[in-house]
Amino acid sequence: MINSLEKEEKIKAIAIYKFLFEYSKFEQKVKEYFIAQLDKLELNDIKRLYFYYGGMVSKKIYIDYPKETLVMQNYKFKLDDFPDFKIISKGQRLKKTSKNKDLTYEIYFQANRNNDESSVEFMPHIAIYSKEMKKANINNGFVYGGELGRLLGRTPCKWWQLAGASYKYTVEEISTLIRDYIIPIFDKVEDTEKNIEDILTVLK
Repeated sequence: MINSLEKEEKIKAIAIYKFLFEYSKFEQKVKEYFIAQLDKLELNDIKRLYFYYGGMVSKKIYIDYPKETLVMQNYKFKLDDFPDFKIISKGQRLKKTSKNKDLTYEIYFQANRNNDESSVEFMPHIAIYSKEMKKANINNGFVYGGELGRLLGRTPCKWWQLAGASYKYTVEEISTLIRDYIIPIFDKVEDTEKNIEDILTVLK
């Protein structure tokens, strides 16, 4: 004989099953309607949807709808190696201010607009800005920078892949390149008087 507790649990199980069954039918109807309406959208809207979808394949990325961008987060770039940097723009940018408060060092990760379900790419950019230069209306405050591949004398405009098995290798590679090549540049610029010759060589 079924007691009251067992009866209650069975009723809950039936209710959950019924809800999931009806929800699955509803979800399928929504998908069918969306597919039917897709061809009626403007081409730019269709491209934007695929762009969003490609980014969402990776759980490390979320959509910033107001800015229509994919934001990459939680890449675990071993930030212990860069303790002076702050994570801003919800993980899309690393930022550090110089000791004299004039310079800003930035590492920015640009998502590829052509991302799809099988490819999630990004391109790192490096930049140094000066408040004093901006006040003086010189080069909008920009001192030095560009995309990582070009700055290192490697493949210019290189996109790094994050999808699938590439994720771990890519994160380790970018972390190493930033630590071994970019951080030393930031450090040299930090002490301009001591490293003036090296800085001029870098900025050529």
